[in-house]
Amino acid sequence: LRTGLDGTPMPSYQDVVDGGVITEEQLWSLAHYVRSLAPEEAPGIDEVIRAELVHAIRREMAMTLSDLLIRRTHLFYEVLGHAVPEAPSVVDLAARELGWDAGRKASELAAYLQEIQDGMAFRDDLRV
Repeated sequence: LRTGLDGTPMPSYQDVVDGGVITEEQLWSLAHYVRSLAPEEAPGIDEVIRAELVHAIRREMAMTLSDLLIRRTHLFYEVLGHAVPEAPSVVDLAARELGWDAGRKASELAAYLQEIQDGMAFRDDLRV
């Protein structure tokens, strides 16, 4: 706390301690208070990804399953099987956020699977 935290808006408190504005003990009390604000456990990966998906929908105007899985979160690239097993739960989340009905959910899943198939079609051209 005395020096701040580089790369964050956390200011340095060195000058207020040196100037007698706060005591060393008060600085430690502040440090313990800040630590008490942290959750007991770090959020799991599922919570983090869900938060990223909701953020993409609410703040970045993501409107399709493909947009969420390929462009916004990169799960398409990072999860084995291009996130196909995860797609139904993601489409359910998107449906709740965007008001999709069962038909729209089905068409989003179909479009995502088609996009994967189209993206892999080049492999057929490589076969000799």
